[in-house]
Amino acid sequence: MDFVERIFHISPDHGSGLTEIAIFAVLVAIPLLFAALRNRSRRACAGPSELGKITPLKS
Repeated sequence: MDFVERIFHISPDHGSGLTEIAIFAVLVAIPLLFAALRNRSRRACAGPSELGKITPLKS
């Protein structure tokens, strides 16, 4: 993983690869965070489920 060195011709981490791993981790974490927050807000806005309603029996 040396794409920073190849593209920008600099080595911010002196070849250890930590910068590239950090960039990759952030690029993966951001969409996961947004997906989790979106899922959480959808659950909070959901109304009562149909399974929770009790209907009287007709005789």
